[in-house]
Amino acid sequence: MCVQRCAIKLRADFDTLNLRDFMEENLFAEPRKLKGLMLGTLVLMGVLLYANTLRVPFYLDDVANIEENRAIQLHSLQFSNLAGAGTGGLLTNRPVANLSFALNYYINGMNPAGFHVVNTLIHVLAGVFLFLFLVKTFGLPQHAVARDDALVLAFGGALLWLVNPLHTQSVTYIVQRMNSLAALFFVMALYCYAQGRTEAGKGRQLTWLAGAGVSGLLALGTKENAATLPFFILLYEWFFIQDLSSAWLRKHLPLFLGVLIAIALIGYFYLGTTPFDAIQATYKMRDFSLIERVLTQFRVVIFYIGLLLFPYPARLSLEHDFPVSHSLFNPPMTFFAILAILALLGLALYLARRQRFIAFAILWFLGNLVIESSVIGLEMVFEHRTYLPAMLVFPMIVLLLGRWLKAPPLWVVLGVLTIVFSWWTVERNNLWLDPVKFWQECVHKAPTNPRPYNNLGQVLFERGEVEAAVGQYRQALQHKPSFFMAHNNLGIALKTQGKIREAARHFVMALDGDPGNAKIHNNLGNIYAGLGDYDKAALHLEEALRIDPGYASAYNNLGNLMMFKGRVSEAITYYRQALAITPGNADARHNLGVALRQAAKLPVSR
Repeated sequence: MCVQRCAIKLRADFDTLNLRDFMEENLFAEPRKLKGLMLGTLVLMGVLLYANTLRVPFYLDDVANIEENRAIQLHSLQFSNLAGAGTGGLLTNRPVANLSFALNYYINGMNPAGFHVVNTLIHVLAGVFLFLFLVKTFGLPQHAVARDDALVLAFGGALLWLVNPLHTQSVTYIVQRMNSLAALFFVMALYCYAQGRTEAGKGRQLTWLAGAGVSGLLALGTKENAATLPFFILLYEWFFIQDLSSAWLRKHLPLFLGVLIAIALIGYFYLGTTPFDAIQATYKMRDFSLIERVLTQFRVVIFYIGLLLFPYPARLSLEHDFPVSHSLFNPPMTFFAILAILALLGLALYLARRQRFIAFAILWFLGNLVIESSVIGLEMVFEHRTYLPAMLVFPMIVLLLGRWLKAPPLWVVLGVLTIVFSWWTVERNNLWLDPVKFWQECVHKAPTNPRPYNNLGQVLFERGEVEAAVGQYRQALQHKPSFFMAHNNLGIALKTQGKIREAARHFVMALDGDPGNAKIHNNLGNIYAGLGDYDKAALHLEEALRIDPGYASAYNNLGNLMMFKGRVSEAITYYRQALAITPGNADARHNLGVALRQAAKLPVSR
């Protein structure tokens, strides 16, 4: 009878025990273990989702910034070599990113797999620090989130951000390490700041705040968009440490102004002594004006929001055809996009007291798009620009879901979204494995954009499909007749087909579009040498070396030109200079051998 009564009581207790109570009594009794399990899950998910990227080759800007960038080809860890690697190459304002590429090369050579391993590690660490930052923020007294809820919501938000397929462009596209690494240091800086502001001991506070300072400097040395970090640190202080105190804001208003001035000075440092002229110069090769870009960016931001919320692979692309806004009502969506952005800003201000984190997340998203979605004449749309802004979007969504749904329905929704996003991420990464299919998809999704045709042509040319490559280059030029890269590549392909004079015409047109391009001068010099116009050939080859004194191919071609002229000793000098720059240059080594044998046969002059 007693056993029966106990069984009835146990059943009644079980019936009244909800899943949340069970979690509190079991998992949350040891939050450190749960936190460790969540961190391990984030790491495992990141590694698994990007394990299929190790065989993805170099793409687009990878070539100029990594594959052909002699500055990052590090062979010793001497300080002078490290400094040269950081400040060399095309983007000298990003020494931290450049140095990371150089260390990759030092360890693993030019094997893309090594670069992908580091990119994946950066993405995983970004997810880990995002989780830690969210746990810390949700645990602050000013945020009405219980300890167990803080862990679950932080984990759900960090996980959805980590597995989102939109971020494949920031991780799988190697050169966009500049973007993901800057975001990692950015969120590290905020986490260190939050820790420092809540530590009890003075020494520990200073240690964490020093960590925030170092992380911030590393972020700024990785990519310029990290210039917004000081502003968001101050905003975080006001929102979550000072509890939106108006008295504190009035007292520290000069500090906010100082931060804005500091951001302006950073911009001045990067843009030079004539910032407006520098900004205008970024539009020289664009098909849109400064006003058109600014107007279009309102629609682009709305487009980014749509991609974040529904990142279906069929909607994603390295290249997008995005119509330009020519005026406030052309197209009409420009006006409504501006209203939508203003409404989001108004909503953030309205919710600041009631929904602190949601308001901060809206400001974070919009504020971290300001640099790349404003007056600078960058490409109109790139998916990787959402990487840092999206970091608080998904935690905001999970926080809202957590208020509408209770466990277990919330976990079911998060689980389904994680599975779907993960599937799409793997699918997207698989496409990167085949450059032909990748660029064919870009051509399909951006049919009026000339660059995908040009890039598809390059891949086809490298595979020996020269005629198909020529067709793609001509397609690119149909959409943009002044596209100098397509002219240059078409010239190379035509030269391969023996159409020398037509190739020369395209090299001349390429040079009209980019007169300071050493490669085009080299190609044109090589063509003129083949046509027997040695004076023009020498002129262009010497100009190539003036522009790029370390251009081994130009030295080799000058050596060939000297051989045509019968000046063997000068040819030998040029071949040796080419080999000094690239010791593995097979053409220069062969040519040097021929020249040395020729020199041995020449009679000694008396």
